[in-house]
Amino acid sequence: MSSTASDTLSVARRLKAAGVEAGQADAIVDAMDKFTGKSVTVEHFDTAAARLDTRIDGLEVRIDGLKAHIDAVRIELQAGIDALRSEFQASINATRSELQASISANQAAMARFLVIAVGVIIAANALMIGILRFLPRDGAVI
Repeated sequence: MSSTASDTLSVARRLKAAGVEAGQADAIVDAMDKFTGKSVTVEHFDTAAARLDTRIDGLEVRIDGLKAHIDAVRIELQAGIDALRSEFQASINATRSELQASISANQAAMARFLVIAVGVIIAANALMIGILRFLPRDGAVI
């Protein structure tokens, strides 16, 4: 006979000796046997806690792996951003140089135009002065 069976038998005998009817004593012992068979022992609790600790450790390892992956992606994105920044800066510098060259060329063309315009004005004035010398000065009409 197992120890559980002998325990239930001794409990039933004690209940009967205490004046509990045999049917009630057997029902009480059956209920206790079902309850103790499903009760959680310290060993059960420790086993479950150990399994949870193992799962938590596994999750922590996965979290650490995800953090490392996120860090790698962050570094890759930063490198891409830095490369784009360099390309944009080079493009801006090239455009700035082209604009400065165009402005310089336009300034030179404008200066030539002004020199020509001033020359034309001076020539026109000289021509007018020359024509005015040939006109009568006393108001006579030719």
